[in-house]
Amino acid sequence: MGVRDKAPRSTSKYSKRRSLSLLVPSSTRSFGDENWRTTEAAYIDAWKAAIALLADRKVALNGATYIVKIDWTPLLRRHEQHFSAMEYVEEGVTKKSTPRALLASLNRFPRKPSRIRVAVHSTSKGAKSLVGIAESVIHDIFLIMNIAAPGSCNLYKATLLDGKETNEISLSSSQFELCVLPSRRRKQTAGFVSVEKVTAWYDLVRPAAGQIPGNSTERAMFALLHMAKLSDEMLAVLWLFYALESLLQTKVGENFSAIVRRLRLILGDTINDAPLMKREMRTLYDLRSSIVHGGFEAIHPMQDESLDARVEKVFGRLMDANDYGFVLLVAAIQKMVEANWPQLRFDEVVVGESSSNL
Repeated sequence: MGVRDKAPRSTSKYSKRRSLSLLVPSSTRSFGDENWRTTEAAYIDAWKAAIALLADRKVALNGATYIVKIDWTPLLRRHEQHFSAMEYVEEGVTKKSTPRALLASLNRFPRKPSRIRVAVHSTSKGAKSLVGIAESVIHDIFLIMNIAAPGSCNLYKATLLDGKETNEISLSSSQFELCVLPSRRRKQTAGFVSVEKVTAWYDLVRPAAGQIPGNSTERAMFALLHMAKLSDEMLAVLWLFYALESLLQTKVGENFSAIVRRLRLILGDTINDAPLMKREMRTLYDLRSSIVHGGFEAIHPMQDESLDARVEKVFGRLMDANDYGFVLLVAAIQKMVEANWPQLRFDEVVVGESSSNL
């Protein structure tokens, strides 16, 4: 009898490996199916690129190197299934909208959670917390995908499974999705950027898996993650200004006009309505000031409009202003990606006036 070869072993006695699963619920978009054909097509293109570009992520931390492998194919398949189901609804059910046809159309949409394989390993002597490294990479990819194609990566109520242990990674893409809704075009929208460009830019901004930001842009990235985990609009306003002040290199609480001026410099002609932008940002800035310094009308956690009709007005004002500021933030980040600027620096210029008629 022949002798069977033994399975190859790692050349390093320090090799550590862990196989995990990321379970993503079946939810996709949060704001209906507005402009679904264009948006979903962009999401599909983004995930096709991501399967190759984001399959292997090398992470450095405290002298150790880790490799995280993730198969994102299930999320691509989900978006493709959603697109196909929408086509069926648009082309078929409208012609034969019987109860049975309607039920058949609903059954075509993705229902089951997607299970994504995650593998992490390291051959470094000082390697530790492999699950934590995997979680960090998933957070990074959530941002990369939603900067490239806002709303394309929804990890709301997602969990990372490690044997019998469950780690919640719930990250909502709902605010990112607002960035590409045509109905918001009068105010401000962002666009789509190639996953390849965003990945290269992001790796400059966040070269390791540290938990404390190492530069101003990384601070803004962390703020985006905090907002993706929040359901409290009041706290979201504070995180939004933390991100804007970090990105725009302004001091905390600095003059409102400095924030607006620097946003205009970055966004340029992509600002749809400059006076509107100034008004919306003023509303947002005043809300921030009232939250920090007092005067804000704190809403009961129930937010029950049936008990108090004023809730709708206060909450609506807060949410609209926060959403507008978030879209501006994402649009500014996309501008940085396109220009390949890891950080921003603003230089003050003095211009002498030739006339004394001041």
